[in-house]
Amino acid sequence: MEKLLRAPVFQVLLLSLVGIIVVERNYSLKILESLEGFPLKYIFIGIVILWIILTYIYNYKNQEEKFNLFTLLPTEFREDDEGMKWITLRACKKVYIYYSFAIPLGIGLILYFSDWNITPFIVLIVLGLGQYLVYWMEIKKIYED
Repeated sequence: MEKLLRAPVFQVLLLSLVGIIVVERNYSLKILESLEGFPLKYIFIGIVILWIILTYIYNYKNQEEKFNLFTLLPTEFREDDEGMKWITLRACKKVYIYYSFAIPLGIGLILYFSDWNITPFIVLIVLGLGQYLVYWMEIKKIYED
């Protein structure tokens, strides 16, 4: 259960759902037509509730290593010992490198596609999803070595 709570599954799902909800509401795009009539906000709320329940179950079973629900520190960060801090540092460095080229590229895309008022929002969603992808690819690579 700890792997599930530390993985970016919930964050990626929530970020994707927020993106879809905002795009469908503000830009009248039907991305998920198969769910027509079923508000996506209920899926969003369900995922949040599931994450809270799983966190409480994990905290109940692991009194020494509790997750704090109300913290600014992401649950993905592993800082148990010096080795885990080094792994987290290395992955965060890769994310920083990613942003050093992704933000200027995103600004360029926003300027190039300035006729589409949805472009800034899509760029932000892609930047967020890219961050999780870069971070977890680096974490996975380190664990496999």
